[in-house]
Amino acid sequence: MGSMAVSRPRLLLGALGVALLAGALSGAPARPPAPGAATTFWLTANSLAADRDLAYAATDANRYEALFGAPPAEVAVDRQGRLQTPVLPALTAALGAAVSPRRGPYLVQALLLVIAAWALQRVLRSRLGSSAPAWVAALLVGSVAFRFAFDLAPETFACAAVAVAYAWIWGERGALPTVVPDEIYRGELTPRSSAGRWLLAGAAVGAAATVAPAYLLLGLPPLGALPALRRATSGLLYGGGAALALVGAVALGGAPWEPPQLVGDARLLGWNLVYAAAGRHVGILPYYLPVLWALAAPAREAGRRWIVPAAVGAVLVQVGLAPFDFAGAAAGWGSAAFLPIYAALATLCGGSARSGRPWLAVALAAPFLLPVWLAPFGGAPAFGGPGVRQLLEVPRRLLPFETSLREVPGSVEMRRGAWTVRTVDTTVFAAAGAESFRFFGRRGRVLVASPRPLSSVRLAFGADAPSTLEVRGGEVGSTTFRPSGEVAFDVALGRPLRRHPLWWSREPVAIYALDFDLGKPPTAPLTFDLELARPVVPESPEGDSR
Repeated sequence: MGSMAVSRPRLLLGALGVALLAGALSGAPARPPAPGAATTFWLTANSLAADRDLAYAATDANRYEALFGAPPAEVAVDRQGRLQTPVLPALTAALGAAVSPRRGPYLVQALLLVIAAWALQRVLRSRLGSSAPAWVAALLVGSVAFRFAFDLAPETFACAAVAVAYAWIWGERGALPTVVPDEIYRGELTPRSSAGRWLLAGAAVGAAATVAPAYLLLGLPPLGALPALRRATSGLLYGGGAALALVGAVALGGAPWEPPQLVGDARLLGWNLVYAAAGRHVGILPYYLPVLWALAAPAREAGRRWIVPAAVGAVLVQVGLAPFDFAGAAAGWGSAAFLPIYAALATLCGGSARSGRPWLAVALAAPFLLPVWLAPFGGAPAFGGPGVRQLLEVPRRLLPFETSLREVPGSVEMRRGAWTVRTVDTTVFAAAGAESFRFFGRRGRVLVASPRPLSSVRLAFGADAPSTLEVRGGEVGSTTFRPSGEVAFDVALGRPLRRHPLWWSREPVAIYALDFDLGKPPTAPLTFDLELARPVVPESPEGDSR
């Protein structure tokens, strides 16, 4: 009876692993990879598998179009014409692509997440005993981590590498004590500090760091666990393994990291830290909420006490080096860039072996994760229509929109002269190939960004638009009715909602939020656009930097 009770958590984790693999084989490849980073990753994996190179050629594009029915979009290529994605994760995905060009890369992604889960339960077993697998299952389901089994993200490789490295250091058997033991115990402890363990752990950390330099900091805590008997030797092997992985990545694909985007603006850094913690689309707290369990029960073992500072440092480095892209590719809810950091923090969970506690994190995260659970392969739930989607977004609307990020899931940005207009919610969208926005619903919100403060804007709605408009964030002035049925509203603006640099301007940009209400929803989607923006003359003082 006792053995059956002990095996249940393992069965639960095993069932979750089978579900991830089944989803990767069936649901994930049903649609083409998201344009940009995911498409580039798929092309790189298949190019390595079929052509044994990283060059982007017509054969690569033809291979993609033959499988998905459309040419690849937003492919990242460097000056040498090579596909630009972390080479070690792509090389791993190429093993799957060699078996199945369409499904293989996704299967490898799922396998990497299963390996990470296995490694995490190995580390947690020393703190939680037989309930460790249940905790790991809750860590996966209570966050967006499980979603990356169905996405082509290099960070999944980094997550598995960090988890495996920590398992070699702090796994079920534990590391050597940092004090010199009595002579009688030395023979028993020596095998546990084998050279191979430290070399492989270093190589795993180095492999993770080839994805982003911030992950180098996750390799620092194991240095505190170096065994006293062989501290120098083990340290050299650990560092040598990390260097070997980094040098190998450079030899295979050139520089593994993109140049940093350093911007010395305190307001930008401050807002990015807010977004990293609780951003509407990429925040750590809403999408990786079980980290609170790690912070609530910090470890005191040698080295592990430094995991939290290392993780915080990794977030700061990630935000500082890529202020406009710190969340990685924004193909869905939650940031893949924080996944390896989450894996490191997850090794600290515990403090109590009660299996019910981890599922409390799942319940608390449910308001934010429900859309991800309903549509794990991306997109929106396939039932209920726009009303259900808007209802599911209500909890997210309480969180700040990430105005600094270049890419935000579901957001569309269009240039209008010197200013830009950006959608914020699903009521305002842009149809494929459209040169203007579409609006469906009673209420909507857009952001207007301008290098100079604005005094007013003109909003134009298509035929059959109501004759009245209420705007929060501005005051409606004159209204123009046109023979075509279009209605244009002049809206006087107040102070900017935020003011900080953007990816297209290193100088601070004034950002205005316009929440408009038509009084009643239209019977069909209306065209909507920003026709005119009037700068303040003379230029006013800087707007509110809240």
